[in-house]
Amino acid sequence: MQREIPIGLCAGLAAALLMVVQTTGSLFGLLLGIFAALPITLVSLGWSYRAGLTAAASAVAVICVVCSLRLGLTFGVATALPAWALAYLATERNADAPAKWLPLGAIVLVACVLAAFGFLFTMHATAGSYEAALDQFVSSLTTLLHVYLNQPQDQPLVLPDVPDTASFVRSVARFAVPFQTMLFAIVSLCGLWLSARIMLVSGRLSRPWPDIAALRLPSMGLAIVTIAGVALLLLPDLAGVVGQFLLAALFTALFVQGLAVLHFMTRGMAGRTFILGMTYPLCIILGSITMPLIALLGLAEQIFVFRDRSQNTARPLPPHS
Repeated sequence: MQREIPIGLCAGLAAALLMVVQTTGSLFGLLLGIFAALPITLVSLGWSYRAGLTAAASAVAVICVVCSLRLGLTFGVATALPAWALAYLATERNADAPAKWLPLGAIVLVACVLAAFGFLFTMHATAGSYEAALDQFVSSLTTLLHVYLNQPQDQPLVLPDVPDTASFVRSVARFAVPFQTMLFAIVSLCGLWLSARIMLVSGRLSRPWPDIAALRLPSMGLAIVTIAGVALLLLPDLAGVVGQFLLAALFTALFVQGLAVLHFMTRGMAGRTFILGMTYPLCIILGSITMPLIALLGLAEQIFVFRDRSQNTARPLPPHS
């Protein structure tokens, strides 16, 4: 207990330093900023949740003092607290059944929901409101289309066969903005994975390494997120925006499960390396096509549970719940 506080303070200082470097705007700073939550997850997984909470709180405090209160709170809500919460869930055991750990699928779903709210909070903190953030995204998208179509920047954008270009671009932006939450979720999950690997190598990881390719999203959790997202989507103003972000979180969770299914079903195949090696670049290059297909694969697994019938099952899968 006495060592946890100073370890947490040191980790918080490291996290704050990485975040402050990101504010410089340089490419190197942006890359370092991606790992700003890593010290928090490391101490949470390797020492205790108290050390991780100390790291998160101290990082927020340092950023508030050195940079600004807004940046500190944004970092705390969107990055520090979600990182600590995921690490806590990953290492917390059931008091009645100490050998039972929280299923990996539940952690993935929580990560996606936290990422959705974290990104929404970031938009409000940086732009002042969702509509203002949407205006900024529309402006960036319009500039990009001007460059892509080789049209003058000082002239209105004209798209072929689109009568009202401005409305069309805004509709695309309104649909696309919530799905940027995928970046928040993937960064969070990759940070948790990297921290867990480091702690596993060091011998400080308290739980056995799970079969990631066998992760399964909890059906009850998916149902709750789906019902809440659809219900809020029908409401006006901020409630409808929250519904959009919850459905984006649902899509992200299904996408992660689809990737897990792909890894699982290709075990032992001769072309496994080629298939997986092509999948990830295609998600970046042709994401609008590849990602929905992988999410559909995750949804199909949730409905038909075909991994249970696969001959690639290396160990029993967690019960479908």
